[in-house]
Amino acid sequence: MTGGYLPPALLSSDHELERFECRSVEQTLWLRRHARQSAATGATKVLAVTPARSTEVVAYSAWCMANLQSRHDVSVVMSERGDLIEEEVPVAATADP
Repeated sequence: MTGGYLPPALLSSDHELERFECRSVEQTLWLRRHARQSAATGATKVLAVTPARSTEVVAYSAWCMANLQSRHDVSVVMSERGDLIEEEVPVAATADP
């Protein structure tokens, strides 16, 4: 333990979020309104820091994996002379966003 704070721990129902406030209004509101649900669904890992003798969150970090989908694949082919040629190949449209 350093400086009177516990090491970061996964957000739990025991953590008090109501008085948390940081410079970013968006980050403050996300922690208060959305962090518990996002952590409960497994979409985000939220690590909370509290003072040694309190459950009030004074800092947090949130990790979320994103799934990015490209609209193009790159095909690499070799020309007759041995040069590598990159070509963009459009990916078929899907119903998923």
